[in-house]
Amino acid sequence: MLAGSPGALSQITILAAEKGADVAAIAVVQTMRVIILTAALPLLLAATGIAPSAPPAAVAAIAAPLELAALIAASVAVALLLRLSKFPASWMFGAMIASSVLHGTGLIEGGLPPWVRGVALVGIGALIGSRFARMKTSTLLSHVNAGLGSFAVAIAISAIFVAAVALMTHVRFSDIIVAFAPGAMDAMLALALTLHIDPIFVGAHHLSRFVFVSITTPGIVHLFGRPQEDVDD
Repeated sequence: MLAGSPGALSQITILAAEKGADVAAIAVVQTMRVIILTAALPLLLAATGIAPSAPPAAVAAIAAPLELAALIAASVAVALLLRLSKFPASWMFGAMIASSVLHGTGLIEGGLPPWVRGVALVGIGALIGSRFARMKTSTLLSHVNAGLGSFAVAIAISAIFVAAVALMTHVRFSDIIVAFAPGAMDAMLALALTLHIDPIFVGAHHLSRFVFVSITTPGIVHLFGRPQEDVDD
């Protein structure tokens, strides 16, 4: 159950340790799903022509140094407040909220320099890849089949809802695919920004999934899961 949970890896890992589950196996299965999606999804969208072919209207100018300093300060402050309140992905969503408010109210005009966006995307990619840290090759190979199976099930379930939403709404198909992809929240937001997909739409869906999984999974495991020692007995 924990290996097949759609996201919230940090919370799932903590829960697995508390329940005496195989933490290494769960981490492998969860990480494989994220890595496959992160690598394959942009290739699929580009190959099929689903992703937007042109970026949205570019920001008129780069924000002034004082505006950038204010943006950074506000982003850090909101992120810290969210972190104190145990809000999921507080650093990312805190910065997003602060930036949205400052730009939406016209207090700041212009965006980040291109090189800053590039550094941020490289950092997210490095963070995703670091999930394989301290993972033995034997452990990884022994759970490849389980990882691929879990990925296939997650994609099949996601595809059902993607089809339903695409038929019932006028939202762009590329937005729906990335919003419903069962991948890591940071990875999917990075893909949205890179592929010129609506980051607010994608972020709202993945945040909802993250919160729902974090709240419901402990109760489900408590009701139906058994500690490892009970299974061995």
